[in-house]
This record gives sequence, structure tokens and C-alpha cells, in this order.
Amino acid sequence: ETSKIRNSDRGGFLPSKTMIIASWNIRGFNLPLKHQAMQSFLQSKEVNVIAILETKLNNVSIGEIMRRKFGEWKFIHNF
Repeated sequence: ETSKIRNSDRGGFLPSKTMIIASWNIRGFNLPLKHQAMQSFLQSKEVNVIAILETKLNNVSIGEIMRRKFGEWKFIHNF
């Protein structure tokens, strides 16, 4: 969905796009089937930001999965 927002500096309007934010409590994220499900979800819903909760993974595992399967995404974690 595209809408227009007021650009007060130039007196005109700029197009803006809705940002889609999702969260997913995805227990068992180390399973390849879960990776495929998440990739499909992200693409079909055009998600911009996602929070992955309670993965039960450690720092090394989550980093490897994210680089291998979701390389175009930037990620942070709280380990």
C-alpha cells in the first residue's frame, strides 16, 4: 500500500510505503523445515522487520543459519 506524506521542506508530497513488522516464536529454528517456512512467510508477506523469539539456539548457530539462509537480511541478537 502506497500513500503520500507531506514534505514540508519542499511544499510537496513524497510517496511512502507501509512498513511491515512481524514477530515469531519459532521453537526449533535449527530445523531446515523451519528455515523454509520463514523464508516463504517473509517473501509472501513482504516483511521489512522480524523478531525471532525463543529459538533455543546459541550465538554460533543463529549466526550460521542467518548468514547461510537469510544472507540479505541484517540481524542482531541478545546472546
